Amino acid sequence: AERGLQEEKVLSILRESTVRLQDKIAVITSTEELDIPHLVTAHLTDSYVYVVDQTRLRMELPAHAQITSNLVALVLISPQRVEETPGFVAFITHLLASREINIVEFISCSTNTVIVLDSGAALSAFSLLQNYT
Repeated sequence: AERGLQEEKVLSILRESTVRLQDKIAVITSTEELDIPHLVTAHLTDSYVYVVDQTRLRMELPAHAQITSNLVALVLISPQRVEETPGFVAFITHLLASREINIVEFISCSTNTVIVLDSGAALSAFSLLQNYT
């Protein structure tokens, strides 16, 4: 019964979330901080990861920067209580994995969840999540 209650809390958050799809996304990984327009960035111990709109990327990247282009971002915007609800991220990642959908990057911060996927998996992932929203 405990597990069912927790799952219901997660499903209730998903129902109140909005999901949108953005194409032409690139992920850039660099050992140095870059001054580039980005949608989301993460500073890790030894590198910086940027999720960018590749149509707005106008500059030449340094040689050490790695870029993966033509990706798609699924952006979920959820109610505030998502921050105190265990299992939300686990539910989403399990849902996608159970359909053989690989996640390229995943950043969850406050009420935003950004899931970066190969473009081929984007529509099925989007409709899968929309079934719950």
